Formats: sequence, structure tokens, C-alpha cells
Amino acid sequence: MPEPVPIVLIEIDENSRLNVRQTTGVRIGFIDYRVEKDALTFLPEQDQEQEIMAAIGGLSLISPKSDDAVQTAAATIMRIGSKQMIVARGPQCR
Repeated sequence: MPEPVPIVLIEIDENSRLNVRQTTGVRIGFIDYRVEKDALTFLPEQDQEQEIMAAIGGLSLISPKSDDAVQTAAATIMRIGSKQMIVARGPQCR
């Protein structure tokens, strides 16, 4: 049986809040240069596979070359990366 593929799902909800979900085996590092310029926080490693599958269940895969939703998502992620957009929520500890 093949090893499960690690997944990180980034969701932006209708209120522009960011949710980060991860499966087992994925470590997510987070640095907020606005607060600590030299501190790296590892978000809690969690197995959120059920939550990820529930979130993406029934969704179709879309192509970055032809679907506006993908282009919009890519543009949003780039805005977050360039600090043009601030988000305020990460994974929940269990």
C-alpha cells in the first residue's frame, strides 16, 4: 500500500479568514515578521485528514490555465505572501 501523500489545505472563507489544515507527516513553519523577526513557530502537527476530506469532498479539480477560480486563488495567496492582505486564523489545537 503506498504511503499517504502529505497535504496542506489552505482555505479562505467568505469572511477572508485563513484556515490551514494539514495531514500527518506535514510540518508547517510560521514566521510573522511584524511580531518576531527571528522566531520560527512550528504549527502543531495534526492529522486533519478527515477535516480536509470533508472540506474538499465533492469539489472538482480545476486547472490554473483555464479556471478563473484558480487564478483568483493564486492571486490571493500572492497577496498574502506580499503582505497586501492580513489574515488571522490558523489550525486549531486538539
